[in-house]
Amino acid sequence: MPSALALQAGGDLARETYWQIGPVQKVVFYFLATLTILVAAIGIHRRFARYTRGTEDWFDRLDDLPSRLAAAAKIVATNETQFNRDLVGGLMHAFIMWGFLTLLIATTILFIDIDFYRVATGESFWVGDFYLSYQLVTDALGLLFVVGLAVALWRRYVRRNDRLWGKHTDWEDAFLVWSLFGLGLGGFLLEGLRILGQGPESVSFVGTAVALALGGLGLDAASAAAVYPLAWWSHTLLAFVFIAAIPYAKPFHMISSFANVVTRDEQAGVRLPGVPSDLDATNAESIDDFSWKELLDQDACTKCGRCSAVCPAKASGRPLDPRDVILDLKAYRQSVEAGSETKPIIADGGGVIDVETMESCMACMACMDACPVEIEHLKSFTRLNRQQVDQGDVRPEIQDVF
Repeated sequence: MPSALALQAGGDLARETYWQIGPVQKVVFYFLATLTILVAAIGIHRRFARYTRGTEDWFDRLDDLPSRLAAAAKIVATNETQFNRDLVGGLMHAFIMWGFLTLLIATTILFIDIDFYRVATGESFWVGDFYLSYQLVTDALGLLFVVGLAVALWRRYVRRNDRLWGKHTDWEDAFLVWSLFGLGLGGFLLEGLRILGQGPESVSFVGTAVALALGGLGLDAASAAAVYPLAWWSHTLLAFVFIAAIPYAKPFHMISSFANVVTRDEQAGVRLPGVPSDLDATNAESIDDFSWKELLDQDACTKCGRCSAVCPAKASGRPLDPRDVILDLKAYRQSVEAGSETKPIIADGGGVIDVETMESCMACMACMDACPVEIEHLKSFTRLNRQQVDQGDVRPEIQDVF
C-alpha cells in the first residue's frame, strides 16, 4: 500500500461520496431514506400527541422557555448529571453522545452539500481544507464514539453491572447499544475499504489503520472495490432501521430525556404536588389521571438503575424499586393502548403497583437526586399514595389518621 500523503491544504482534495454506488442504487437509497424519515416522524408525532392527552400539571412547566432550553442544553452538553457518583459512566456517556452528535452533524453536512449546494451552484464545498478538517474531526470523535460504546458493552455484558439489569431489561437495551456499536464500526470499515481502494489519505488516521489491517489480511484495491457496495448497504440499512426505531424503542430517550430536563421542576425536591381543590378529583384510578409530565417521565427513563441503587427502601429489602414503579406504569400504559384490559393502578394484589410497594416509600427523594434525566419519581409516588388513601388500602392504624 502506498505511503500516506502529508497533511496539505487547498486544492481539490476530496473523495467520491457514492463510490461504487450506481444510479439505480442511489434511487433506492433516497426512497428508503424518505420512507425511514416518514416512519420516524409519524412515531414521534404519536408520542407527543399522547402527552397532550395527559392531564394538566398544577403549574406552568413551559414558562420562560428560552431560559429552560438554555439550562437544559448546558446540563446535557456537559453531562454533569451523568458524572454524579459514576466517573466512568459519565465519560462513557459523554463519548457516546458527542460522538453521535458529531457523526450526525457530519452526515447532515454531506446531505446539504450533495442535495442542495451542488444542485444550486454546480460545485462542492466539501473539498480542500474543509474536507481535511471534516475527516480529522469525524475520525477523532468517531473513535471516541466506538470507545464509549465498547465501555457500555463491557459494563453491561462482561462486568454485568447489577443496576443495569432488572425486570424490564429487554431487547430494546441490547438493540440500542449494539446497533450504535455496529454503526460506529461499520463507518470505519467503509472508510478503510475506501482508502484501500482509492488511495491513502493523510488525516483519516482510524480509516488508514483499518485499511492497513485489511491489506494485511490480503485485500487489495480491486477486492476493496468489490466488497464496498455490500458493506455500504449493510451500514446504510442498519442506520435506517435505527432511525425508524427511534420513537418506538429505547433510542427515543435521546428526545424524551432532553424534553424531560427542559420541563423539570427546579423545586421538585422542596415541594409536593398541589392538593386538588376538587374533593371528587381522582388521583390514580386510571392511567389517564396521570399528567403529561408524568407520562414523559415514564418515556424518559433509560433504565440506568441509578435510582434503584440509591433507594434505602430497596437496600433494606423492602419491595420498592423506583425504576420498576415508573416502568411498570409505562408498560401498563402501553398495554392499554394496545388493547389490553384495564386494572387498578394500585391495589393489594392484582394492580399495576402493589400497595406494599408504595407503603415502603419514605419520600426521601434519593431517587430524584440520582436520576440523570430529572425524572420526578415522588410526583407519581405521591399520586399513587393519595389514591391508596382514597381507596382505604393503607394499614388501619394509618388510615385512621386520614
